[in-house]
Amino acid sequence: YYLIEILGILLDNALEAIQTQEEKKICLTFSETENQYLFLVCNRSIHRSYQEIEQWFQMGVSSKGNERGLGLYHVRCLCQEFDCNICCQNRELDGENWIEFILYIGKGSLLPDIEPKCADRRKM
Repeated sequence: YYLIEILGILLDNALEAIQTQEEKKICLTFSETENQYLFLVCNRSIHRSYQEIEQWFQMGVSSKGNERGLGLYHVRCLCQEFDCNICCQNRELDGENWIEFILYIGKGSLLPDIEPKCADRRKM
């Protein structure tokens, strides 16, 4: 259940972020390694600083206006509760900047000690 809730928040945020863009594109990918599942949700965006991205995961902080900012905070809480990792970074693809959220979920009861592949190597 928590996986659907997390992915729902990430997809909802991505869809909302592209509403003002002429060419509306998001991506959702899934991959699997021996020890974990990886889910990636991304959308085109202006380049964001890591400080700004980190703030998105705090309660009440949103880049979309007032009375918002619960979704990514809730994602962070769920990841802490269920021992998974979420990583967010800028990624350049074909000359455009994308915001990329990567969810790492370990197989079995515990997440293995595998570092997220974020550029700044920090867990949210």
